[in-house]
Amino acid sequence: MKKTNWDNYYTNPSSFSKYTRQYTQKWLIKTISKYSESNIDLAEFGGGNSCFHEAIINECNINTYTIYDNNDIGVRKFQENYEQNGISKAINLDLLNSEVHEINKYDIVISVGLIEHFDEIGTKTIVKKHFDAVKSGGIVIITAPTPTILYNIIRKSAEILNVWAFHDERPLKPIEMYNNVIGLGQIIDNKLLWATGLTQYAIVVRKYGS
Repeated sequence: MKKTNWDNYYTNPSSFSKYTRQYTQKWLIKTISKYSESNIDLAEFGGGNSCFHEAIINECNINTYTIYDNNDIGVRKFQENYEQNGISKAINLDLLNSEVHEINKYDIVISVGLIEHFDEIGTKTIVKKHFDAVKSGGIVIITAPTPTILYNIIRKSAEILNVWAFHDERPLKPIEMYNNVIGLGQIIDNKLLWATGLTQYAIVVRKYGS
């Protein structure tokens, strides 16, 4: 299967996607505020040059915000744009094949549109990495595209027009997302983010532990 060209994605971001992301961004901010306290240490997996980072920093009580991604361009753009604020940093890391080695685990770990770019085994591995990096009782927030009728129509149309960029994207049914967190934590919230067009299913999970 043809791979997504992430260099091109970060170099030439879609002008349309910035509008659909506003919806996801508002939901993320609301959810982070609802399920966390102040001085949050947060990690975003697959964030690259995160489109959500700045708003979350401004709206939530963030102590540190760390990006993990293995795309050189996305990581470099984030470092150039944000690391000078003393709160944010980006780490170039292959999450599938490497471990997140931090002395202190995070209060919250999020990913938006990451886990669908792997096969079923890879997806399960990446989901587990979220829980490895978050502290006991901490929060994991994961969103991934889900194959609704709306998603299928938009994607098929984009493929016909030869403008579909995410060639290795594998939309996930909610049951696969549920199964991947069994034994790791308790699902405390979920939502179908339909207004993105390419519908995303989101789950919020509290890691087991005190």
